[in-house]
Amino acid sequence: MDIYGSYPSRLSIACSELLPRIQNQSYTFDVYFLQSVVDRIFNDSQIDLLSVLSQSGINDTGNEYDQVIELIGINSVVFKLLLESKSDFFKYFMTSFCRHLERSSCILPLEMVQDSVYMRLLSDYVCFMMPVNEENTTAVTGKKIHPENTVKSSYSTPLNLFKEEALRRYALCPSSHSIRTLRTMIQSISPHFLTFICILVRSYCSLSNWPTDYRLIALRFVLKEIHVFALAESEDFNFSQSKLQLQWNAPFTDELFDFFLSLFTRWPPNPSFTNLFDVWVTWIRPWRYCGNDLQRVMPFIRSNRRYYIELSDAFWGRKFSLECTDDIENLASYICILTSPDMLEIYEALEYNLEPNVLALLNSLKNDAENLRLKVLRCEEKLTKTNWFQRTFFCLEEELLLSEQKKALEALERLILNAKKAMSDGDLNESENVNFATKTVSTNEAESTSNSPKSLSSFSPLFTKTNSRSLH
Repeated sequence: MDIYGSYPSRLSIACSELLPRIQNQSYTFDVYFLQSVVDRIFNDSQIDLLSVLSQSGINDTGNEYDQVIELIGINSVVFKLLLESKSDFFKYFMTSFCRHLERSSCILPLEMVQDSVYMRLLSDYVCFMMPVNEENTTAVTGKKIHPENTVKSSYSTPLNLFKEEALRRYALCPSSHSIRTLRTMIQSISPHFLTFICILVRSYCSLSNWPTDYRLIALRFVLKEIHVFALAESEDFNFSQSKLQLQWNAPFTDELFDFFLSLFTRWPPNPSFTNLFDVWVTWIRPWRYCGNDLQRVMPFIRSNRRYYIELSDAFWGRKFSLECTDDIENLASYICILTSPDMLEIYEALEYNLEPNVLALLNSLKNDAENLRLKVLRCEEKLTKTNWFQRTFFCLEEELLLSEQKKALEALERLILNAKKAMSDGDLNESENVNFATKTVSTNEAESTSNSPKSLSSFSPLFTKTNSRSLH
């Protein structure tokens, strides 16, 4: 109990016991010490790192945040020992780390959880294991361990995760993105690197439990960083090609595809679908991380054709909720991205005809608009039959519902009108652009799109691109 009468949490107790052992060198370099750290931090059901925030707020956990970073952050002795551990134990560490997010009972808003110590560890681990330059530049706010207690690691330079002698031995060319080349490439990579990548993605895209929004933002971040890492320029040609082979023929590609395909058909028609959609379009648009150079990422696109063709079919076959203006704005943002000039160019290269899907959706929207119009008329008729006393005291909910339905109907009719205009202008005048009103509706997707005669971006938000390596 402290001076305020509060008892320390299990996380505080664990950190208070483990940190002095490291600082006083009262531990041995064995798997038992590492397992005690992993078990007490990640496998304790009473500890939830998603609720541990960097600053005091709803939960006064600022000190715990710093302690966790000092104990098991990328500059810690423990992390260096984990990098030197055998593959089985490194797998145990990564599995424990991922399962911690899966079993989390955190109910904090998504924006707050993005600043939690778990997401900080994820960001640091990913940026360390997949660096974009020769030095690890990840900032660490936790206290540094005394230099004399620091264990020297053969992975002090993150790029050493790729075996240099193997990189010199294999000269992988962009045209040979095959399974055989993938296996050859795997031989040139540290087992820990592949374990790290595969366990992260496979755990976060697991279908064993319904994915939480926390898991989706974590998966989106990891997939984005794989693109950033693979597309980062390097002076070593063989190293660059090895990274691209990892991107083109990702060892987790089957699990990730099954994840998207299953959830596209099962996800309910509500606004939460936005987070899943953001994960998908992050993976299928790698050109956003290499200066919009479509030709450079074309090998990835052709190797992952099913992510564009089959998943697009699954998306357009979904039933969309259109109960309020937010629903319609979300749908507009989806269509904007999938009919942007870049995506249309990709679909054309893959010989995928988008027009039937767009026309089918447009017809469906017309039916939805008619049904919504009938609902509005019925509600208005019902309210006109009530007197002023009833409308003042007993019909408030009906009044609010009617108001929202009218706004939704206006937004839906505007969406249909702009869609017709965009398609008509695209067919009749190839040089004419359509002016569109825009509104930001997504905080996860950040992209700048341009108007095109054959693009339905006429009724969707514009985005501004961001390149920072963060979870936001």
